[in-house]
Amino acid sequence: MAPQAVDSKSSTGGESDIVLIPSLALGDASWAPLGRLITDRSCRTVDLPGHGGQRDLRFTLEAAVDLALDSLAPSDSVHLVGCGAGAMIAEEVARRRPVSSLTLISWPPADTGASMSERARAAEESLASDPQRFLAGYRKSLTSRATPPPLDLRPAAFAEALHAAARWRPRKEPPADLVTIVVGGADTRTSQEGAQALATLWGGAMRVIPDAGHVVYWDAPEALARLLTNKSHDAI
Repeated sequence: MAPQAVDSKSSTGGESDIVLIPSLALGDASWAPLGRLITDRSCRTVDLPGHGGQRDLRFTLEAAVDLALDSLAPSDSVHLVGCGAGAMIAEEVARRRPVSSLTLISWPPADTGASMSERARAAEESLASDPQRFLAGYRKSLTSRATPPPLDLRPAAFAEALHAAARWRPRKEPPADLVTIVVGGADTRTSQEGAQALATLWGGAMRVIPDAGHVVYWDAPEALARLLTNKSHDAI
């Protein structure tokens, strides 16, 4: 049975908050299966520009980072988690304010630079001709175990996010003291080699969740919950 999303922004508990930034095309409710499993601390979610409650906002990296930063008080102690495009945003947020830890899921993408720009242009063409068909095909590719979560975005935001991702480049300076990169073993959108190289560059760790697809937090919430609630981030 597929996980059921709930319209919830947080679950209460102790410890530092976990702040969750979703993958491209998904709303904050897609984190619900994971949030229900984490009971010892609060889980908060942030919408992407062009998604959910921010549907009218154009997707740019700066707009996305501003939304995330605006949701945090300067004194908040947070474990920051992002998936896909949300991982790109989480990295930048961690470079602008201290975080207790940073977990990047399904990052970096297999397509980068020019190939990602080409993918963005192809997406724009497909969205212009038949947006429902394009987004339905994308949704099917998100998971390998569970029925994919519902999409929640303004269609044009999809290509806007890809254009932003095409400008991403790895930086030598680590974004946080504790960095973990998590990839699904069945995810064809993410480069495992790239994830390992990025983790090594930043002195972090790379973990693979076997058989999970791109949206690991929906496909394998139990495994991800074990990792996020383990202080050394070494339990899958």
